[in-house]
Amino acid sequence: MKSNEMVPIKPCKHMEALVSSLSDGSLHGAARWYTMWHLRVCSQCRAALEGFKTLRSRLKSFQDAHSEPRIGNQEAMLKKMDEVDKQFKAEQGVDPEIKCDSVG
Repeated sequence: MKSNEMVPIKPCKHMEALVSSLSDGSLHGAARWYTMWHLRVCSQCRAALEGFKTLRSRLKSFQDAHSEPRIGNQEAMLKKMDEVDKQFKAEQGVDPEIKCDSVG
């Protein structure tokens, strides 16, 4: 594994949705307070939150770089998307050649 790759860490099972929502800024009120409290005592969830933030940042960077594809550039963009997909699957320990059954 390269030094700049993140090791995926899952939050506690009961915290998955809360940590994900916190990472994108959509968590409010008592649920946000509870999640922040839990993060103080759980290093696994803190690490998962950082992983979510890193992933969101990478996806945003890719989206920003390719937000308005030109017709002549679609082939290059699709190739880049395939590369990002394979890299992400490799980081997650999934066979990069597996295709998603839910698409198409």
